[in-house]
Amino acid sequence: MKKTVVLLMWIPVVTLALSGCGQTLNAVDLNTASLATQTAQAADLVSSPLVSPSKTEGTTIFSENCGSCHTVASQGEFKDISADWLKNSTPKAAFDLISAGHEGQGMPAFSRLSSREIWDVVAFLFTRGLSETDQHSASLIYQNLCLSCHGSEGQGDGTLAVSRALTMSDWQNQPLLPDYSDQQLFSIIRDGKGSEMNAFAVMLSEPQTENLSKVVRLLSIQEAMNFTPQTDTLQEGDTEPNILDQNQGFISVEGNVVNVSGGSVDAAAEASLSIIANGQTIKKMTAHLLSSGFFRFILVPYSPEWNYVVTVSHNGTTFNSNVIYGSEYTSAATAHLLMQVYDANTDITLLRGEQTHVMLEFNGDETVRVVEYVMISNHSSYVVVPQNETTPLLKFTLPLSVQGLDLSNSTDASYLKITEGGFGDWQSIAPGSSHQVVFEYKLPFKGDDTLLFSFPVTTTSVLVMVQDNSNQITCKGPQHLNQRSVDGGTLDIFSAVNLGAGNQLLLHCYNTSQMVPEIAGGAALVFGLLVVVLIVLSKKKQNQLLRKEHARQKQNLILDAIIVLDDSYKAGDLPRAAYEAKRAELVKQLEEERAQ
Repeated sequence: MKKTVVLLMWIPVVTLALSGCGQTLNAVDLNTASLATQTAQAADLVSSPLVSPSKTEGTTIFSENCGSCHTVASQGEFKDISADWLKNSTPKAAFDLISAGHEGQGMPAFSRLSSREIWDVVAFLFTRGLSETDQHSASLIYQNLCLSCHGSEGQGDGTLAVSRALTMSDWQNQPLLPDYSDQQLFSIIRDGKGSEMNAFAVMLSEPQTENLSKVVRLLSIQEAMNFTPQTDTLQEGDTEPNILDQNQGFISVEGNVVNVSGGSVDAAAEASLSIIANGQTIKKMTAHLLSSGFFRFILVPYSPEWNYVVTVSHNGTTFNSNVIYGSEYTSAATAHLLMQVYDANTDITLLRGEQTHVMLEFNGDETVRVVEYVMISNHSSYVVVPQNETTPLLKFTLPLSVQGLDLSNSTDASYLKITEGGFGDWQSIAPGSSHQVVFEYKLPFKGDDTLLFSFPVTTTSVLVMVQDNSNQITCKGPQHLNQRSVDGGTLDIFSAVNLGAGNQLLLHCYNTSQMVPEIAGGAALVFGLLVVVLIVLSKKKQNQLLRKEHARQKQNLILDAIIVLDDSYKAGDLPRAAYEAKRAELVKQLEEERAQ
């Protein structure tokens, strides 16, 4: 900020600050107030304080001389003194009014007070209403935005001003900035001044600007604030609500949002910045995205102990930035981010199942415990999302005989809901990410069953592990990879690849101990059937030989007929047309016989 930048905001604040006893100054006309300069008491008036006024002394003097009429009413306002008048009047105008009084409003001249005492009262009026918390926050704003030009004591000796050889005002030589009202200082900070002082309207809220203008005025009085860069830390006993009061400066966070899917960035989107301390969000800030996808957060409270995350909602999906670690930055630094968002798509063929595991555990009872780990990946450039709130993204089909379905072990179990014939998954899957669904259940097992498993998307590989703690179960189905002993039982491992969405993986399992009697009875039955089959086959073979002999004889007869026909034609006994027709008929009969 430039020397004269922050000084133009306080002119109207105090001219009406002190109204007549028991009467309001809301209607006081500044032209009428100029009567003060027409009185004899004006001889003692000065245009500015000769020495730096004291807010502390002014508080006491005001209480003793003005409090009987202008007792503080509420919220820091004074009785019979217009807040708007104070905002738009200058300290000089207030000094004149207090010194000369205003007969029309019943306000006496305070000629018994010295000029210094009156300036002390003005200092009290123009620096009132600034809480300790607001003063702390405004001082940090000054440190980040103003100190580099105006210096730590407002003397215009900041490092940037010196390096650029800027001519800055020395506020210490203008105690109380008497020619600037609160509104003028506010406007200069908000709108900037000339080519060397920036406008801070887009960076500061109105309350922040008002507090900063009061802090600027404080720099020119006895209670001057020295804004040497602070290193405040959390003090022992501090509680969560006032953590933000312990910030050690401010940083800026800016970046660009890029739509990797190739579409545009949502024009109505906002970026949200979360400040995280001790794993808890202590503050959130929001900023609109520009059409280019650019966003910027300024005056972000800073501490090296805090972390920062930016989130952007795009087409109903929330995307998070990388974590910004406060320990990697210093006060007044700028953190830059590149955030990637993706368009939404409901096409589940963009998903693939990978590294899917099915674990079966037989414990010798009439059930089998099944645990499924289904890993689904998205290698596309879209976020794959459910069609709506009633239709899940993924549908897991389970046998009707399922018992005790448990979905709680999934990382995103809140997105899983029981549906008819199984359960649904409403979790969106972002590009480049994997989504794991874990669930378990029991199936009845009577000693000889075929177990069926299906998956909601095309699955590249499935590993099936069958643990038999009774050493009595044998399973067959996919490719068998290995068997090994585990915990007194056996573990068989099977593998299947490239299963289409909805295709079933079959695993036939049976209890070998229950199969022995059945095998013996079955063997006898098979032997009897074998004898019958041999007899049938023998007769069938004889019939086949007879049919072949009959067909051979018939073919010979047809060949003999063709030869006789050819001889008759050559001898001229048959006309050509009749010959060709009859010969074609005999050839056809021969081919049909050979085809049988």
